[in-house]
Amino acid sequence: MTLYYNPLSHNARVVHWFTTAAEIPVKIEVVNFASGDHKKPEFLKINPVGQVPAYKDGDVSAYESSAIIRYLAARNPTPLYPIDNYVKLGPIDSAYEHIRQKLWDTTSSLFYQTVLGPQFFNTPVDQTKLKSIVEKADAQFKFVNDNYFKDNSSYVVGEQLSIADIALGTVCFHASLAQPQYNITSDKFPKIAKWWEGLKETQHFKEAHKPVFEFLEQMQKGK
Repeated sequence: MTLYYNPLSHNARVVHWFTTAAEIPVKIEVVNFASGDHKKPEFLKINPVGQVPAYKDGDVSAYESSAIIRYLAARNPTPLYPIDNYVKLGPIDSAYEHIRQKLWDTTSSLFYQTVLGPQFFNTPVDQTKLKSIVEKADAQFKFVNDNYFKDNSSYVVGEQLSIADIALGTVCFHASLAQPQYNITSDKFPKIAKWWEGLKETQHFKEAHKPVFEFLEQMQKGK
């Protein structure tokens, strides 16, 4: 079972983090965009869109992060995505999809404006655009803070780690890289801030994000 991945892709990273937290063994194949790995014929046979993540399990191929996660959960039952329990799955899936649809692009834009563009592509920060992105991120994070973590739960939904936590952790990680221009603070988002501090200390978070920090460090050295 092979997961095709690039550390800078939040879509790929959420799948990698899911496999790490669920202890699903996969071989990681890093797709190098700079060398055009994603456009090579052998990769396009797996994902004709030419993007990551992609997944291959014998004769079965899958792409799109949510589709891969559903496939993995069906093949490897896990409480992180309880595909066989619709009562638990409904709230988890709703939170997961809401976070993906609302915060995915916002935090990616935040990351590009504050880190990727200025540090690696010499693109100056567009302060007007950044202000708009920050305001949008604030509103979206506030909605999550106010509508999830019910009954003082330590998790986004329910009483144990799920794909909803991994999705929110993925966008919080993106936002955290934008410091000092953006911060997830207890005065703005008290529930998220408390949860995020605990999540960062988990072994699955550290293991899943080690390649990201290594990749960013290599990019910084190679500027």
